Amino acid sequence: MKISAGAGKWLVVALLGLAMVAAGGKEEKEAKEGKKHEGNPPKAEKAPDPGKAVGQRAKELARSEMAYEKDPVEACSRLFDLSAEQKTKFRDLGQQREAERRKLVLDLNDRYADKVKEVLTDEQKPLFEKVLAALKTYRDTVRAAGDELKAAVGPAVFAEVVAGRKEVGPEMVRFLDLTAEQQGKMKEIQGAREKAMEEARKSIQQPADKNDKAAMEKFNQDKKAAEDKARADVKDKINNILTPEQRQQLEKIQAAVQTFNDKVKQAEEAYRKTLDQAFGLGGK
Repeated sequence: MKISAGAGKWLVVALLGLAMVAAGGKEEKEAKEGKKHEGNPPKAEKAPDPGKAVGQRAKELARSEMAYEKDPVEACSRLFDLSAEQKTKFRDLGQQREAERRKLVLDLNDRYADKVKEVLTDEQKPLFEKVLAALKTYRDTVRAAGDELKAAVGPAVFAEVVAGRKEVGPEMVRFLDLTAEQQGKMKEIQGAREKAMEEARKSIQQPADKNDKAAMEKFNQDKKAAEDKARADVKDKINNILTPEQRQQLEKIQAAVQTFNDKVKQAEEAYRKTLDQAFGLGGK
């Protein structure tokens, strides 16, 4: 079907008109929608549900150990964002619980020691008694030393020391209340120390023949000297960034930990000596 030029012209005009009407309608609709939402700001995001946070934290409790064995005092400390007052009360509860737990464990051990003796022969019983007596002396000594350490430096240092990390050195500065600036400088000092230790290790070559006693002795001496120098350098640098009060606090922590370590070592030596004498081991 052919369309004349005049009709085509009017058809174009009509299409353009329809397009303008449609556009105008859309703009009018959008304007109405805008007025509709005027004065109604977007809804604020809901505050996080504290119950969900507690539930998620509760899941974490079962990852390291069975949930039903978890200390409820420690569990609450991990579940909730506690106030300073609550933290103090929970700390006191934790200390009370630990004292009661220790007594219960001792009573339980005593009861089962008696049960064990019922199974042993007459020849085995006196030997078992000797071991129990030596262990009790050892444990009482270590426990008393631990109580002294906790009283001197607080539960944080005590927990780390008894967990096996017993080094006594400038590294214990982490137990101080450092400012943000001091923490930044500590990172720089630690980085420099690691670099110095790496350079020292590269400069001190281990002898190819490990059976060469003289060479190995010199290697060990050189290695120890390098490590001692690195520690001394770190100690000086750390002391330079600490306040007099912090230096005094650090020295107190180091002295208390060293005292604890010495008492534990003495208790271990006394325990071995007691067994040597009781069983005629002759120090083997």
